[in-house]
Amino acid sequence: MIESLLQSTLECFYNQTCINQLNSYLLSNSSLDVKALDSSLTSRFVEKSTMEELINKLLIEQWNLSMIHENYYNACQPISCIYSYTTRNDIIYTLTIVIGLVGGIIEILKFVIPPVIQSFAQYWFKTK
Repeated sequence: MIESLLQSTLECFYNQTCINQLNSYLLSNSSLDVKALDSSLTSRFVEKSTMEELINKLLIEQWNLSMIHENYYNACQPISCIYSYTTRNDIIYTLTIVIGLVGGIIEILKFVIPPVIQSFAQYWFKTK
């Protein structure tokens, strides 16, 4: 079923008689005025284009690659702009961070522990 859909073409949509026949099958209770496509208009898709071709090209007639960020910011006027990206840290980066943290903790403890022990010792000897 899907394979036959992918191999079908757009020829019927360019023929008003075929459109009317489809309309009678699908929309028997509705009076929808559907006009055939105009084959004289330029398009990257022709009458013989298969649905597979259209789907592979994402049903897009033309890509517009011009990016004007100033127009976006002028139209939206955001209060702030945040840029972020997610990365995965490798083993060397992780190891460097861990070694740095351990080294930092050791240095802090070198300054904190001696006064704490000295204060505790003074308190201990005063109470005895």
